[in-house]
Parts: sequence; C-alpha cells; structure tokens
Amino acid sequence: MEHKLVQKDQALDEKEKIKSKKIRKMQLALKKQREKERFLQEQKVKEEEERLFYEKQYNDQQEEIQETNRILKEIRERYKGALQEIKDLEEEHENDHAELLNTVREQDHEIKLLQGMLSILLTKNEILSIRRK
Repeated sequence: MEHKLVQKDQALDEKEKIKSKKIRKMQLALKKQREKERFLQEQKVKEEEERLFYEKQYNDQQEEIQETNRILKEIRERYKGALQEIKDLEEEHENDHAELLNTVREQDHEIKLLQGMLSILLTKNEILSIRRK
C-alpha cells in the first residue's frame, strides 16, 4: 500500500512537473507576447510622431507657399501698375512733344509772317539798326 501511495505521489509529482512546465511555458509565451505588444506600441507611437512631424513640415511648407504666392501676386500687381504708369507717362510725353512741335511750327510760321510784314514796312538798313540795339 505504501508502494501504491509512493507511486501515486510520484504520479502527482510528475503531473505537477508537467503542469508547472506548461505554466512556465505559457508565462514565457505571455511575456514574449507582452514584449512584442510593447514593441509594436512603441513603433506605433514613433510612426505617429513621425507622421505628425512630416504633417507639420508639410503644413509649414504649404503656409510658406501660400505666403510666397501672396507676395508674388502683390508684386505682379505692383508691376502691372508700374507698367501702366510708364505707359501713361509715355503717352503724356508724346502729347507734350507733339504740342511743343506744333507750338514751334506756329511760332516759326508767325516769325516768318512778322519778318515778311517787317520787310514790307522797313528797309534792310532800318531792320539791321533795330537788331543792333
């Protein structure tokens, strides 16, 4: 009977050892699973941080592009205004030039008319004496 108790005790010890090995094996598997989950979670956090970094960079670049476009638009408007101002000044200059030419022609015509009238009224000697004074 004692022999049977020892055998039962040994059988229970074997079952305990097997059960203990299974528990250790499961604990190791669980530990590995937790490490893997923690690693994946860290990776996820890193990827999210990286995504946010690139998104911020993208947004900053978009803002910079928008600001550059705004400045470029303003410069274009100023350029168009300057071109219009140049065109207006050129037209004004052309008008002034044409007006001056007309005035010179009219004055030349009037001088010739007055010289003709003067030559009718006075002799050459009288005209020369007036010019000398």
